[in-house]
Formats: sequence, C-alpha cells, structure tokens
Amino acid sequence: MSDDRQHILLVEDEEAHVELVEMAFEDYGDRFSLAVVKTVQGALDYLTSTLPYLVITDFLLPDGKGIELVAIMKSKHPDIPVVMMTSHGDEQVAVDAMKAGAMDYLVKSEVTLMAMPRVAARVLREHSLVTAQQKTEKKLEESEEKYRIVFEQSIDAVIIIDSNDRYIDCNQAALDMFGCSRKEEVLNKSPWEIAPEIQPNGLFSASVGKEFHQSALARGSARFEWYKKRMDNGLVFPVEASLTAIPYQGGKVLYAVLRDITERKKAETILSRHLQFLQVLMDSIPVPVFHKDSQGIYTGCNKAFEAFLGKKREEIIGRTVYEISPGDLAKTYHEKDLELIQRGGNQIYDFRVMYADRTQHDVIFHKAVLTKKTGEPEGLIGVMLDITERKQSEKEIKQLNEELEQRVQERTQELEKSFEKLQNMQNRLILQEKMASLGTLTAGISHEIKNPLNFVNNFSELVVDYIDTLSKELKKEVGDQNEEEIQQLLDIISRSGKKIHEHGNRANDIIESMLLHSRGGSGEFQKTDINAILSEYIGLVYHSRKAKDQNFTVMMESDLDDSLEHIKTVAQDISRVFVNLLNNALDSTYEKFLEQDGEYAPVVYTSTRDLEDRIEIKIRDNGKGISPQHMTKIFEPFFTTKQGENKIGLGLPLSYDIVTQEHQGTMHVESEEGKFSEFTVTLPKLSNTA
Repeated sequence: MSDDRQHILLVEDEEAHVELVEMAFEDYGDRFSLAVVKTVQGALDYLTSTLPYLVITDFLLPDGKGIELVAIMKSKHPDIPVVMMTSHGDEQVAVDAMKAGAMDYLVKSEVTLMAMPRVAARVLREHSLVTAQQKTEKKLEESEEKYRIVFEQSIDAVIIIDSNDRYIDCNQAALDMFGCSRKEEVLNKSPWEIAPEIQPNGLFSASVGKEFHQSALARGSARFEWYKKRMDNGLVFPVEASLTAIPYQGGKVLYAVLRDITERKKAETILSRHLQFLQVLMDSIPVPVFHKDSQGIYTGCNKAFEAFLGKKREEIIGRTVYEISPGDLAKTYHEKDLELIQRGGNQIYDFRVMYADRTQHDVIFHKAVLTKKTGEPEGLIGVMLDITERKQSEKEIKQLNEELEQRVQERTQELEKSFEKLQNMQNRLILQEKMASLGTLTAGISHEIKNPLNFVNNFSELVVDYIDTLSKELKKEVGDQNEEEIQQLLDIISRSGKKIHEHGNRANDIIESMLLHSRGGSGEFQKTDINAILSEYIGLVYHSRKAKDQNFTVMMESDLDDSLEHIKTVAQDISRVFVNLLNNALDSTYEKFLEQDGEYAPVVYTSTRDLEDRIEIKIRDNGKGISPQHMTKIFEPFFTTKQGENKIGLGLPLSYDIVTQEHQGTMHVESEEGKFSEFTVTLPKLSNTA
C-alpha cells in the first residue's frame, strides 16, 4: 500500500521540543508523516535517499547552524520549503534566515511547537501558492486561466494589493471572510478600511498596515497578525496575514494570504487562563512549592517559595540552585536532586535551612520526578514543609515525659491497682465474649431448663408456705390433737424437698454440661471426628437462631468428606471455633435478610476436605460480606462491626488463636462486600502439640 502522507523532516536536537512536535503531529491526523534528525549532516544524509515535502530546522544545531542547511537546500533542493526555528526572537536572525531562503521564521514556545502541524500545512499551502504564482508569472501570457484557478480555489483569503495600498483583486474566500457578495464591494479599498480603526495594541490600523506593506515590499515578504472587520455585521476577528512581493506590470504588488485564526486565539486564551489558574492555585498553597527541569534549572514556583528565598519569581526562574542559594546548601540540594533524577520516584528528607529573614527553620522536603511519555525524567517538583514548631513541640514533650516518668515512680502503687482493675475488666470482657459464643447453646437448651426450674420455683413457694404454717402451729402447745396434723405437714414438706432436689439436680446437670463447654473441658488433645462435631453444631446453631426469629429461614448446605480421618484436637476448643464462625455466618445472612425484605435466599455452606497432611474446613455464607477496610482488622481483639452488649470483638481473635497457636493450623478469610464471606480453617493431622 502506498503512503499518501506528506513527509516532513524535523532537524532538532532538543528532546523536549521533538516530543512536543511529535505529539502535535500525532493529534493532527494522517495527513503528515514526521522524520527527525539532530544534525545538519544527518539532514543531508537523509536527503540523499528521501526528499520531504517540508524541512523544519532549528537555528542552532550540534554541528552547525540551521541557516547553513537553508542555504544548501536553496542550492540543491529549491523546491522544498524550509522553516527556521529559534529559541529566542532575534530580528537579524529572522532577516538572515529569510535571505538564505527560509519560507518562514518561528520563535519556539510550547504553543508554536504544538501548532507546528498547522504551520506546516500553512507553509505548504503558501509554498504551493508561491510556487504556483511563480509558474503563473512565467507563463502568464500562456496560461492566465491556471493562475485564476489557483487564486479562486484557495481555501484562504487571497488578495492582490497594488503599490497604492488598494485591493485590485481577491478570491471568493476573501469575499466570504469580509462578509461581501461581490468583488466591487472590496476592490479599490485599502486594507485598513476593512479593519477596526484601532488595533487591540492601541495603534491605528492605517499606520501599522502601511509599515507592514513597506516591510514586505522591501524584504520580499512579511508575516504578522492583524484584526479585520466584516463589512456586513461589523464583527472584528483576528487573521494571520502573509504578504509576498511579486512583480506585476513592471512594478510590484503584494500577494496577501489571510487566514482566520479566531479558533486558535480562543485556544491560546484558554491555555493562558489554565496556566494562570495553575499559578494562582500554587500561590494559594501556604508552603513553598517549586519545580525544575532535568538540568536543575527552576521553571516555576509559588509566592511562599519567593518569600523563603526573598527573591521575585523572575529572579528565580531560569536559574540553578547555585545562583540563588549559599554554596554549601546549593551543593547539598543539587546532589539530592541528582540522586532523585537518577533513581526516580519520590524523595523525602529533613533539613535545616535559613529563610530570607536569616532565621533557621527545620523543614521536610517532599520531591517527585516528572517523567515524559518515554519514562525519561523531565524534571522534578518539590514541596517544603516547615516542621520547626513540631520539633519544638517534640522537645517540650520529651521534657514533659521525663517529668512524667518521675511522677510515675511516685504513683507506682496507684497504677498497679489500676492495672489490676483493668485486668479484671479484661477478664470480664473475655468471659462475656465466651458467654456470647455460648448464646446459641443457651437458646437451644432453654426449654430443657425452663420446666425443672418452674418446678423448683413452685415447690419452693409451697415449702415457704408450709413452713410458715408449721411455725405457727409449733407456737401452740403440742398435743395429741395436733400430732396428726403436724405429721401431715412434715410429710408434705419432705415430698416437696425431694421434688426440689430432683429437678434441681436435673437443672444442675444441664448447667454443668454448658459450663464444661465454656471452660474447654480438659484441654487435652484427643482423637476427634471433625465431621461429627461440625454436623452437631450446625444443627445446634441453626435451631438457636430459628428460636429467635421463626420467620428467618436459611439453607444449611454441607459437603463433608466421608473419608476424613480422625485427628487429634482439643474438641471443646474446636467446637467453640465452629460455633463462632457459624454464628457470624448466620448473623451476616440474617442482617441481609432483614435488609432485603424477603427478596433474598440465605445460604450457609460448610465443607470438609482431606489435604494429605492436614484437613480443610470451609464455612461460607452469601450474606453482607466484609468491607475491604475491615478485612485487615477482623482478627484484632475488641474489633467488631456488630451492635449489642455481647458483641465485643473477641470471638474471631479467640478462634484464630485456637486454630493457629493451640492447634498449629491456619485460618484465613475471603470476602466480597455485599456478596459473600468464606472462612477457611486447616488443621494438621500430626499436631506437634498432641
């Protein structure tokens, strides 16, 4: 496939400028292709194999000056236009470049570099027009029609101005630009008659226009920005004007090309406002902020940085640290900058500096590297945080700590008592969490305790009543007539005592079983059927929750590995782990059940699996899940997101310690907020604690 793009050769050794131009051409579209060389010789080598449509060269190059390349191009390739660029506006350089044969002359800036595709398009158009004009002049007598076609079909406004500064011809684009329908409305008028009386710079259009005309006639061409005015509605708008002196009927006329640059001006205004906004934003930051290029030259700063140095921004920008800071400090700053540029990333260090008022301050430097698209360092930005007051505070705090240490020695006894109280409180909290984990057991067996305790209460009341009656009778004289009645009362009391004893023993047995579970039994490792324990507590915890809310239904799914062998564990402690994890799963699904208002099907899934040297237990629910900010804290003591007096955040930490410390196993959790939580426990088959 052939490449129909117009090839442009850029001769530039400044990487930053090359990058801006490349970026501009990438954004412009597929009309152009860009090749880059860095030297005059590189350009000449390139021209031996490829002839570009346009050459754009810098004025100063490593092996010579761009003006030398312009002269060579004019001699060997006169048909290829050349645009000269320079970093500093110099009228003599511009004159020399134009005399050497350059088509245009630009002062480099971010705006002009980013506008290079439009410059290229314009120069190519102008070159095309000039070339066409030259050919037309040579063959004017033979081909007047060709000239007229080029003239009329130009997308830019093209105007012919005679030596009396009068329009003698124009194309349709010029009529459209001026808001006219016929050439007669434009011809014989001077350029300043179709312009505001005074230009935005405060000068009269007539005087400025005449100077431009004289310059173009004297030098052969002139290029400038100018404001025109439409004749139909008086609208004033900016144009870019290019004047070229051409021979005509024994004299010279000006061939003027005008382009409406309203949109470009708007873009420049927006960019200027954006840069102004960024500077105002930086100036509003109360701490010193600065930025430098990769060579260590300051490119900007805020007012706080100006105050720090005691210099105006104009005295800082464009200079190195050696030019604005004392020698020793400058060397340290520069070495730190080089270290950061070479390493990349961020840099933080504290340093003692002297402000412009000669006061010493402790500051922390925060610096970061600015990089190009290629990843190469482009410069750095730095912020200075004054920590003088903080350091003074730290010194005062240190002194205060020393005083406090002396006072602590005097109050040791009081603190020991406070510590003892704190330990007692912690023990009560731990006990409260243990009782919370036993809540499901208590609910499951509450109906077993209720009946015997009712008997105890009822018969206890009877005993009190009978004893009261007996007491009254005994106060009377005991006679034969009362012996039988007293005996009956004693028999009733005896039978009531037996009933109290019988049902009290039953309640005691139930309570003893519950206490045995809460204490963790003997604490000895014994062969344990994990599947059996897990199945038992799945049912127990489920029925306990069901007793609290009959409307709550959860699907308890299990996939237990029947081949799972018995392993040595402290069964009561492992049971506590299962109770805590199952309770948490049911809590999560229950909360989501209440929020979803019946549109949600709670599921708790449990599974066991043989993993050769250990077994794996998973407990998964489709409840509310755990938020990312809570994931790192759930195993911390006293951390909880639940409400209620029994929810003090010890269940998971205790379970974690039982699994990882007592049984040398592992416990981890995976969760997605709003969707699921899954706790995975692994227990070794050969526990080193057994």
